[in-house]
Amino acid sequence: MTVNIIEESQYPPALFPLEIGIISYMDDFPGAVVGRIKASDQDPYDRLSYEIVSLNSPSSLSSSTLILNEAQNLFEIDHSDGTIIALQGLDIGAYSLNVSVSDGKFTSFTTARVNVNLVNKMMFYFSL
Repeated sequence: MTVNIIEESQYPPALFPLEIGIISYMDDFPGAVVGRIKASDQDPYDRLSYEIVSLNSPSSLSSSTLILNEAQNLFEIDHSDGTIIALQGLDIGAYSLNVSVSDGKFTSFTTARVNVNLVNKMMFYFSL
């Protein structure tokens, strides 16, 4: 039998902000993997967990909370590796996703900004 004794986490995860640009043809985005949150931890045995979170408390429903909740319904994140997936039906505009990364003891936060721009038939035609 082998027993590994692992020291308790001493360092919080380090995160890097992410900016994503998406081009949507004719405002019809089919959904896809659009990016990945990069994080590191100085503790060698820590497992990181990723989540899209709201910075507003649930008791204070303001217009920014409603906008954030809509954004949370349009994106998903892989909890084990930080891959961000934009779901089908993504509208043109700018989105700001608040992402947390936890090692079980410490939690760090970053922002992923997603800009969705439109390309229409006329733009495509004149680009040839």
